[in-house]
Amino acid sequence: MPVYKPLDEDMLHTILCTGMSVLTIEEAVLQGGFGSAVLEFAHDHQYHNAQIDRMGIPDKFIEHGSVSKLLEEIDLTTEKAVEKVQKLLEKQSIIKQQRA
Repeated sequence: MPVYKPLDEDMLHTILCTGMSVLTIEEAVLQGGFGSAVLEFAHDHQYHNAQIDRMGIPDKFIEHGSVSKLLEEIDLTTEKAVEKVQKLLEKQSIIKQQRA
């Protein structure tokens, strides 16, 4: 999504209706962030089977250091994003096979 607020509800309906998996990635705290807004939207519109995962900064104290070191420490890296996408796609594939 190009913007966080307001949420593009039409786009979210389209994505969630088709059964596509969603991974939100934000360089911000997860609680109250974009991923939380997507989860709330899915819940409020009864997309209970939606496959949604989030990446972001956990609600904990983070030591000082270089940005790259800190992002690696909280698993906010390209490699971890690829792993999460692969897991979501595997789940999506399994669900589609079960429905067929």
